[in-house]
Amino acid sequence: MKKRGLMLILVFLLSLSFVYAYEYNISGSGYEYPNQDNAYLRFNNLKYEPYPVTPGDYFEAWLKITNIGDEEASNAQFELVEEFPFSNYGTLPKRVDFPELNAGAGVVVKFAVYVNPDAVEKTYNLKIKARTGNGTFPVIHELPIDVRTRGTLIIISSVEPESIIPGKITEVKFTFKNPTDSVIKEITIKPEFAGTPFTPVNSISERRIPSLKPLEETTLSYELIADTSYDTKPYKVPVTIKYNNYNGVLINQSDIIGLLIKPDVDYLLDIEETEVHSRGEVGNVVISISNTGFTDMKFVSLKLLDSDYYDIIGTSRVYLGNLDSDDFETAEFKIKARKSKTIPFNVLINYKDNYNNELSEQKIVNLPVYSSGAAVAYGLTQPKGSFINIIFYIIVILFIYSWYKEWRVQKDIGKGFKIVFKRWLRKIIDFLKPRNLKRNVKQSIKKVKDYIMK
Repeated sequence: MKKRGLMLILVFLLSLSFVYAYEYNISGSGYEYPNQDNAYLRFNNLKYEPYPVTPGDYFEAWLKITNIGDEEASNAQFELVEEFPFSNYGTLPKRVDFPELNAGAGVVVKFAVYVNPDAVEKTYNLKIKARTGNGTFPVIHELPIDVRTRGTLIIISSVEPESIIPGKITEVKFTFKNPTDSVIKEITIKPEFAGTPFTPVNSISERRIPSLKPLEETTLSYELIADTSYDTKPYKVPVTIKYNNYNGVLINQSDIIGLLIKPDVDYLLDIEETEVHSRGEVGNVVISISNTGFTDMKFVSLKLLDSDYYDIIGTSRVYLGNLDSDDFETAEFKIKARKSKTIPFNVLINYKDNYNNELSEQKIVNLPVYSSGAAVAYGLTQPKGSFINIIFYIIVILFIYSWYKEWRVQKDIGKGFKIVFKRWLRKIIDFLKPRNLKRNVKQSIKKVKDYIMK
């Protein structure tokens, strides 16, 4: 029997180590209890869950309340105090009533509590008001609640730049942030570049940060070079982060940084062929585009934009398709030159890169244009006579032929010239008379046509 009694005492003592009690005498000023001398209540904090509590969520708290007085406590009421960051969640009432609480009797009360999203990491006191009979309603009990931020304590807030040109040393900046409301200490950050296309140059991978205050950021810079043998695509860089949390516990965290291998797009634009060499000429101009970079150009199109230097005749846009590295295509445009000097063709290039990003760039490619005389002198064009010049040459030849015939008759060059000149002069005057001009023009045109038809 003695051993059994000792065991019961030991179990009772152990239970006291898990439940802590608060004892309040609520018979103070303002309380009236008919037919009662005193009412004594004991509050035992049983539990709250989940633990720890996180901002923006709700939790449930249980308390045991025991009447340890000698008299019955009538009209016992217990109410949750709505004070930042706590408020009643609504699934349970914020006040619990017990019409009678006998001496020695105990009850368990439960509250559902919402935590304000703006709550910071710290320990708050959840307050409970209580009264019996018709007394006042003072705050007589406080339950400590640990509020902690959920999830990862250190985040990678930015990476600049996100892409690296292969074969070129690039300074990449990783920014780490403490999004919590607690100070994080003794931070070690180590990107794992082994097995990736990226190699750090003149820099140590593992870095140490003494501490990060709440919402504070720090930026670590690495000089990286990307291997040219790797494909153009995204790659993952594992990152190991170690730190001490708000309780001083060592935390190991793993994360991923995404980096792109993105070669520069490089191309040449040039005039491949042209039929236009001087002002006023109409002809085709062939523009070539050559992909001189390491990456492909997809869905390429060239558009010739409007300009005061030329008129576009026909289509202004030509679709070329895909251009692999070291490949080229041509686009043909028909124009009329409007000025006798170098023409800047304003060309709009549209394409997509290997990541399907749509890119658009304007480039100028120059076409030399010369005067008519200079074009002939450089052998770019052949001399062209007008219709009037042709007629003039024909008249001169006919005049010389008539002169020659008259000279053979008269046996005198000067006399033959005078006779032919007077004869031609009369014909010209007669041809140009208003009453004869229209008829003579028609007859002349008919004779030319008949001659051509023969």
